[in-house]
Amino acid sequence: CSPGASKEEGVAPEAKIAFFDCNEGGGDDMYVPSLSGMSAVGIKAGAFVHSASWASPGNEYTSAAMEWDKYVHHNQKYLAIMAAGNSGAGGIKGTVQNVGKNVISVCATLNRNNGGSNYIADFSSSGWTSDGRRKPDICAPGKDVASAGFDESNKRTCKADSRSGTSMAAPGVAGAALLLRQYFMEGWYPSGTKIPSNSFTPSGSLIRAVIMNSGKVLLGRKEDIYDDDDMTKEVIIRNSIEYDEYQGFGLISLLDAVYLKGKSNGIVEVFDKRKLDNTEDFQETFMVGTCEALHTSIMLDFFDVENTSTSCDPCLVNQLHLTVVKDNITYYPNGLTHPDTINNSQRIRIPTEPGGNLTVHVTASKRNFAPSQKFALVVSGCIGMPAPNVFNKGLIVLAILLTFILFVLYEIILSYNCFRKPAIDVAQNDDDEEVHHAQSVSLIS
Repeated sequence: CSPGASKEEGVAPEAKIAFFDCNEGGGDDMYVPSLSGMSAVGIKAGAFVHSASWASPGNEYTSAAMEWDKYVHHNQKYLAIMAAGNSGAGGIKGTVQNVGKNVISVCATLNRNNGGSNYIADFSSSGWTSDGRRKPDICAPGKDVASAGFDESNKRTCKADSRSGTSMAAPGVAGAALLLRQYFMEGWYPSGTKIPSNSFTPSGSLIRAVIMNSGKVLLGRKEDIYDDDDMTKEVIIRNSIEYDEYQGFGLISLLDAVYLKGKSNGIVEVFDKRKLDNTEDFQETFMVGTCEALHTSIMLDFFDVENTSTSCDPCLVNQLHLTVVKDNITYYPNGLTHPDTINNSQRIRIPTEPGGNLTVHVTASKRNFAPSQKFALVVSGCIGMPAPNVFNKGLIVLAILLTFILFVLYEIILSYNCFRKPAIDVAQNDDDEEVHHAQSVSLIS
């Protein structure tokens, strides 16, 4: 295409793309080869993020889902991002596609120019999966998105076409994943500034955890109802809440995903490629201070072993459980009041309350792994921040109050001693001299 024909840059404009021909022999059918053949070629080209805007119908754990889980589990640097499907009109449930445990299934929101990205597009497919897992995972704008096209009069000239679908949302998340991978590999973590000596290669599970930890709660599903008789349109808002079958972890937000100095509301701390074996549990304690973050968010993610049965229920093989303890209260993930035993992506959010600590626990209850299961953990919010001023003032007020009480007691004791009888007030020493017994009182200043 001729350069300069379109101003749309996309999410990661400097990314390199590796293509694979899935139309061998021509015709209208798409032939998808084995992942070991297709993805391995991409990895050789340096492509570790896969964007798939295609799927087979059905919310079941298919042989394709099994193959994706196996490939990603054995290639931990790899990340597959896939469209959730466009069969959700009218709020129909159980229409989600691409339901592998180790992939990101992307739902679509409206765009800022057609109703606001805080609402799920009505066409976006919904969960749950056939075994009850939460899918889709994360949403991104997918309505009237500028996509790549060409000029019909001159097919060597690029132009932008407006298109809608989860096939438009998934590439946006893939671009975000590339930026996050760049963030870690260029050494932006943990300082929020570029320090090459801090660079490391993140696992695909860490990138997935960062993306899903960033999700902002969406307000609902927006549906347009047209009346062909009088040519009118009625807008209906259908209810949707955090972690439900429509929005999963919500709308992706790169600004909330990682720490950038001078731009982020809070701190982000990550743990990557950690292992749990048959004898160990993970535990980490964080101090909560003050900042502009509204909550402390904790995200656990791990690439599970593939289930060898397409009729599995549940399909999760290795069970890692995330819990958080704060002020003697135990919090559970994904809006539950008990451990999550079916999902390998788990998030807990606690409203920011300055002062005190919270302790994050990752435990393994069903240990089918040998010898260990790797996981990634992301903690974001006012962690490790200075203690709040109101907390310090409270200590000062308490100290002043105690000082006043001790002073009053001291004055009472002195007054009492002044009016007591001399026989009790004094004692005789060996030389018959009076010795006054005094008591030293320490005052807190």
